Amino acid sequence: MNKFQSAVYANPYIINSNGATEFEAYRSTWGPDLIFQSVYDQVLAREESNLMRKTFSKLTRQSIDAAAAYNTAAEAVTFETQFPNSYFGQNMERIARTIASAQSLDHSNQIFFVGNGGWDHHSALIGPQN
Repeated sequence: MNKFQSAVYANPYIINSNGATEFEAYRSTWGPDLIFQSVYDQVLAREESNLMRKTFSKLTRQSIDAAAAYNTAAEAVTFETQFPNSYFGQNMERIARTIASAQSLDHSNQIFFVGNGGWDHHSALIGPQN
């Protein structure tokens, strides 16, 4: 377990350069998506006696709500800073948006991981050694 990521409560969402991942249907006003939202909300709101189902429903609902709240707060942030139009630059902008919206989201501690591959050059060493 990563000690820096342990907490009594953690916001259960994943952020990429486009924001928090959400169910597409929850951002839509299209008729079939509204039906999906309604049915899914009813399933999540059911009283469950099974602890596994109860926990799944609770965490799924928290995740849906947290992702929507994050996206709303992060998109409201404006910057004068120009971020590079690259994978790394877009991720740095997303981190800056997250930090700027931390107070409105009631985030106290934040940890960010950004993947930036291409550093393993060992494959190029095999040929010259033969």
